[in-house]
This record gives sequence, C-alpha cells and structure tokens, in this order.
Amino acid sequence: MSEIMSKILLLGDRSEVLYHNMDEMKPLINVLEEHYEVVVSEDYPEITKNSLVGIDLILNYIDNWQNRGNEKVEGVLCDYLLEGGRILTVHSGILITSASKLLALHGASFNGHEDYDLLTFKRLGDSHYITKDMNSFSIYDEPYEFEFMSDRKVDIIMEFEFKGKTYPAGWTVEEGAGKLAYLAFGHDSKTFAQKPVQEIIKRSIDWLLQ
Repeated sequence: MSEIMSKILLLGDRSEVLYHNMDEMKPLINVLEEHYEVVVSEDYPEITKNSLVGIDLILNYIDNWQNRGNEKVEGVLCDYLLEGGRILTVHSGILITSASKLLALHGASFNGHEDYDLLTFKRLGDSHYITKDMNSFSIYDEPYEFEFMSDRKVDIIMEFEFKGKTYPAGWTVEEGAGKLAYLAFGHDSKTFAQKPVQEIIKRSIDWLLQ
C-alpha cells in the first residue's frame, strides 16, 4: 500500500510579473514532487476556504499581490493559518504590504533590497530542525531587508552576510493553531537549483508539517 503524500499548494504568478515568475521554481518543484503532492496555481485571487480543504501546506511565492490580491483572499489565508494551517513564504511572497493582517502574521515587512549579488547564508544556533547542522553556503540572490514588528514573536534561524554586515534570512512564527516559516532567498531558477536551498526548503516543509 503506497504512502499518502502531504499535499502542497504552490501559489504564485506567471502573468504580469517582471521577476519571480513561479516557473522559476521548476528545479525545486522537481525535487519536492519526489516527497509530496504539489499543486501549482496562480489563481490565488479566487481562493476560498473550501478550496483549501485537504491542503496540508501553502507554499507562497506570490509576487503580484499589489494588483491581484484582495481582502477576501487575505482573510481566507489568515483563517487557514490561525485554524491550524501551515504556510511557507519564500522571497517575494512577503511583498504583501496592502495585506496588513496577513503581513502581521509574518512578523516583519519587506524594507527594500540592494542589487542582486553574492550572499553568504549561515545558520543561527544549532537547535532548530530547519537549520541544524547546516553548512554555510554562498549564492547570488537579492539581499532582502526587513523591518520586524515589535509586537510579534519570531524565531530567527538563519542570516546572510552582505558587504560586511549580517541580515535576517529566515525565521519561524507560531500563530493560533498554525505555523509559518519565511525564507528570504528565491529570486530565480539559479537559486532554486542549488542543493542547499532545496534542502532548507524541504526541511522547512517537514518542520511545518510536524
């Protein structure tokens, strides 16, 4: 009898985006499909509570929320998390400035980035499942910067070095009955083809599904 795979819903954009087209995730999707059932959709503006029945985790790579997101969808995603859902947001998925409630559940907001460059990622501590025994690695990506919300509790598990400074690169949040993780890398297919990136994303999914 075959094992039932956890079901992941990957949300993102293909049309009307200059960057972060969800097809850039193909190298990652190929790996994830060995372990999970992955459903890929750009129809997030039409998401309803009923459409998320049976979804074990949402992988959020949305880039064009500004033009396609809406309050109804924001409410559905917030309820999904607070009622026990799991969300992994990667890179541009945090560009949801107009979705204040959903953004608050991430514990931080995007605060800009310098040009695409070589970044070195390192774990913070040895205790978290996602980054335990993780070796440092360097990849080209966008150096995202964030402003953390003073009234939200986040567990920062990873950082990157850039021009002699360090910046948060990954964290987890537990809200209501649900769990959320954020990872800052993910500009293009070159990033998603990197083995360390694939491993951290898989570990993040496994931790969220625990």
